[in-house]
Amino acid sequence: ADGSVRVSVKELTLQVVHSLEEVSEVLAMGYKTRATASNQVNLHSSRSHSIITVNIRIQNNATQAITRSKLHLIDLAGSERLAKTESVDERPKEAQKI
Repeated sequence: ADGSVRVSVKELTLQVVHSLEEVSEVLAMGYKTRATASNQVNLHSSRSHSIITVNIRIQNNATQAITRSKLHLIDLAGSERLAKTESVDERPKEAQKI
């Protein structure tokens, strides 16, 4: 092997946006596809992971200097304490896998 590692993420998408309105549209799209289930701790407990990386590029028109920033937002599914959720059926098994 050449030492390189390849990672494949199912349903990974790249969305290029140019305004706050477009950012809101992309986040709304992600929110609609999010898997959730209720428990005693959280009515909308996430059952899926999501990772959002925001790359920001700003160019100063006077100096032409470019500033870049990166922000990672990560939502890990099922972070509630299992005992407090009072979950039954498949939920405890699912939470243990997460």
